[in-house]
Amino acid sequence: MLLRIVKMEFDPAQVEAFDDLFASAQAHIEAMPGCHQVRLLKGHGDKPIRTTLSWWERESDLQAYRKSQLFGEVWPKTKAMFSAPPVAWSTDWPADETIPRVAERWQRLNFVATMFALVRKEFQAFFSTLLGYVVVSMFLLLNGLFLWVFPGETNVFDAGQASLESFFIIAPWVLMIVVPAITMRSFSEEYRTGTMELLATRPIRPLEIVGAKFLGSFSVLLFALLPTLLFIPVIGLLGQPQWNFDAGAIKGSYLGLALLCGAFTSIGIAISALSKNPLIAYLTTMVLLVFGFIGFQALASFDSLGTWDLA
Repeated sequence: MLLRIVKMEFDPAQVEAFDDLFASAQAHIEAMPGCHQVRLLKGHGDKPIRTTLSWWERESDLQAYRKSQLFGEVWPKTKAMFSAPPVAWSTDWPADETIPRVAERWQRLNFVATMFALVRKEFQAFFSTLLGYVVVSMFLLLNGLFLWVFPGETNVFDAGQASLESFFIIAPWVLMIVVPAITMRSFSEEYRTGTMELLATRPIRPLEIVGAKFLGSFSVLLFALLPTLLFIPVIGLLGQPQWNFDAGAIKGSYLGLALLCGAFTSIGIAISALSKNPLIAYLTTMVLLVFGFIGFQALASFDSLGTWDLA
């Protein structure tokens, strides 16, 4: 069996026209003698690249198709849409292979490349405005003030103990303010500006869109956590003796904080997808995060209606 691969790069304005042309011609091509299957693979992210895979019984069957009337009608229309010369090659394919694994591998690689491109776009879009820098700075400033400046139980110097326990107590509360600000525009802004319809027409699956929105916001939070790692050497130097702290507890606490960021982000993305107004998404997300973090514990300790104990 012969596998024929043709990689084509199109003018961005002509990609949809080619997709329609291929969809109308696919059944006719597969009906040609010796043709087993024809597949169309889309390019990475938004790149106007298409690759066709076709399986033929023999080389002569492929040559017969290229001399057919169908090829004479389809190929000139396709050539007019190219922005660069196509690249084509043929290779032997095992006759007993029932599932074209090369296509599956291509789809997996395409998924990874698409996700990477979308996440990078979301990350860059967040820091393309002043809001991104303000949100990250506010997270670091609030944690720093409560940990080192404001007097009280959370202040390291007042506590008299070289420990980051106060930071991991404060950070979730600060995240309840910061996370809604990061996620509120994920889908709300797309709805408000009308770009969601444009995004839906791209060759991107809904899973990729939602995943990219989540990973983009989550990566911003991880980026905001990175400077807090500088607290560790400071705590180490303040200890008596120096560097006398529980490294395992700090690693586990950072892991838990990262997982909490992921949970908060997922709630924020879900609320943003349900609202067209970023402000409403921000307030709703904040209320849900606060309620989810302390609400059940508060309800458990609420005894104004008396006790529910049966014994």
